[in-house]
Amino acid sequence: MHKVAEEYLKKKDKKLGRIIDSVGSCKLNHKTRNKFDVLASSIVGQQLSAKAAKTIKGRVLKLTGSKTILKVENILDIDIKQLRKTGLSTAKASYIHFLAENITSGKLNLKNLQKQNEDDIYKILISQKGIGKWTAEMFMIFSLGKTDILSTGDAGLIRAVQLVYGLKEKPNPEEFTNIAKKWRPYRSIASWYLWRTID
Repeated sequence: MHKVAEEYLKKKDKKLGRIIDSVGSCKLNHKTRNKFDVLASSIVGQQLSAKAAKTIKGRVLKLTGSKTILKVENILDIDIKQLRKTGLSTAKASYIHFLAENITSGKLNLKNLQKQNEDDIYKILISQKGIGKWTAEMFMIFSLGKTDILSTGDAGLIRAVQLVYGLKEKPNPEEFTNIAKKWRPYRSIASWYLWRTID
C-alpha cells in the first residue's frame, strides 16, 4: 500500500532508508481505525506516556463494555464522574463526553472530514474542546490517512529524530521541519518509521 512512499523515502534519505529496510513494510492503515476511537484515544493520551495511556484506555473500555474501541454510544451511557474513576482528569473526561455529544447531535461530522483539505480539517478539529494541534495531527495521520502530516511537537518523533540523525540536542520545530523537507510528500510515512525506532 505504501510501497511508492517507501522507495521514495529510501532514495531521499539514507538514514531513514536503513530504518525502512530494517522495519519492513509500513503498516499504517487508517481504514481499520474508528474515527471517534482515534480522537478519544488521543485525548486520553495527551501528556501521558504510552504505557499510562494504554492502562487508562483499558479501564475506560472495561467501564463502557467495549473490547477494543471506544464507541460514541457507550461513552454517552456513562457520566463524567464514572469516567473520572478510570484515572482520567475531569477535563479529559468532559472533553471525551463533549466530543461524543457533538458527534451524536451532528455538530461534528467525522465522515465528512475525509473530503476536506488539511487546513479546514485542522480548523474544524481544534474548535472542539480538548482537541489541539497534536491531536488533530494524529487524527489526520491515523484516521484520515493523510500522507504528508508532520507533527513537530510530538515528543516521540523529536526523540527519534535526535537519535537517528545524531543531534546533540532535541531539534526545535524549525530544525525538525528542515530535516523533514526531503520526506515530502510522505512525511506521515516517514514519521511512522521514526516512531518504530523508539517503540
